[in-house]
Amino acid sequence: MFMRLFAVMIAVAFFAGGCGGTAVTPPKPGGLDTSTVADGIRIRASVASSVLDLSGQPAVDVTVTNESQATVSFLKFNGCDNGVHVTLEDTSGAVGSFRREVPPVVCTQALAMATLAPGGTIRDRYVWAPAGDVPAPAAGEYRIVVRYQRADSMESVRPIAAEMKVAIQGSR
Repeated sequence: MFMRLFAVMIAVAFFAGGCGGTAVTPPKPGGLDTSTVADGIRIRASVASSVLDLSGQPAVDVTVTNESQATVSFLKFNGCDNGVHVTLEDTSGAVGSFRREVPPVVCTQALAMATLAPGGTIRDRYVWAPAGDVPAPAAGEYRIVVRYQRADSMESVRPIAAEMKVAIQGSR
C-alpha cells in the first residue's frame, strides 16, 4: 500500500512539473530590481540589465507573494496560466510581451479562477517572445510591466502591477 502511494506521488510530481516554475536568479550588477506591495500582494521583478538587446532572449524574473492573512483569488486565461503577465510598454501601451519559460505542455484554453494561499508564492522566469511578423520595437525608452491578475470574480479583475524603466538597443 505504502509503495503504491509513493509511486503515485512520484508520478504526480513528475507529470505536474510541466506547469511549475523555473529557477529565479538575482539581478547582476547593472541589472534592475523592483518591488511593490498592494492589497497584501508583493510583486518583485528583476532583469539582468537596464539595457535590453531583443535579438537575444532577455528575461524577467518574477516573484509574487501573498503577504496577507487571506487567500487571494486570481484569473487564469488557460490551464497553465499562473495569473502573472509581463509586457514591454511605451507611452501608448504594450508593444510586446514576455512568455513564461516552461517546457512545452498542453494547456486547456478556458478562463478559470484560482487562489494563492496566505504565504503562497509564484516564482517564474519570463523570456522575450517576439510576435511573428510584427517588427521588434525601435531602440528607445520603455517599461517592463508585471501584472498579477487579482480578481474577485471573472467580471471583477483588479490587476496589481510593478514596472521598471528599460532601454532597448539595436532592435531593428
